[in-house]
Amino acid sequence: MCYSGECLADDIVAKPSDTHIHYLLYGEAGEPLQIEGDDKIGQGLVTDVIREVFRSSGYQVETVVKPLKRIKREMQYGQAKRWIAYGLRSWKAQGEWENATFAEVDIVPYSLSLVFPKTHHPKSFHFSQLSGQQVVWLQGFKYPGAVAFSDKYDFTYLRAASHESAIKMLEAGRAPFFMESAERIRFAMEKLNISLDDYRFVELKQQLAETHITLMMSNDLGDSIHQFVNHRLRELQDSGWLEERARFYGFQDVGCSDSENR
Repeated sequence: MCYSGECLADDIVAKPSDTHIHYLLYGEAGEPLQIEGDDKIGQGLVTDVIREVFRSSGYQVETVVKPLKRIKREMQYGQAKRWIAYGLRSWKAQGEWENATFAEVDIVPYSLSLVFPKTHHPKSFHFSQLSGQQVVWLQGFKYPGAVAFSDKYDFTYLRAASHESAIKMLEAGRAPFFMESAERIRFAMEKLNISLDDYRFVELKQQLAETHITLMMSNDLGDSIHQFVNHRLRELQDSGWLEERARFYGFQDVGCSDSENR
């Protein structure tokens, strides 16, 4: 998207001008936070937030679409220039994001759930039933405690390229479980016309602590843009706009400031 006007950038490595900002879109892996359209710009909760933050700002925000694993590598190692994207608040503690600044206001809480066909465990489910099984999870995704969780219950992760492909693996019987946020699983199931009534969702908050979806900005954008984004996010939070958009996309909880997370 470009303000004014929308456009798609070809490269995030070449250095743009001081008025250009690259909005990084993770392809299918971003849904429903980022939903690609025919023009690759599309919609989604995070995309709507970016649009509203930079509306009538004078900045040119260009969308770049790349696979999640590749684009995260370019972000982490400073290859990508002048970018804004979304990530998990918990990433901040990983020590891998020296080239990025995290926004002061989060967009929405984020937690994982386990989903499986009701026919597999029709009466009750215990985590001990994960032993020796494979749990589908998306390529390039990291979540605090996920490795310890698999070690504790003796299962392995089977990676999928997208939410839809993960659900298709469940449908085909290639794996019995899929781990992801309930909102994102439901979005993909509805997109595939799969009945939610045939599946059971188990929250993992007792196993994996909740985190938040937040915006991340490259350090080379500079303090003035960082401050501008934080100011606009606070306005969107205070006005209730963030809550309204989160609920529109099926997220029931709303964002909070970083200070509330500590």
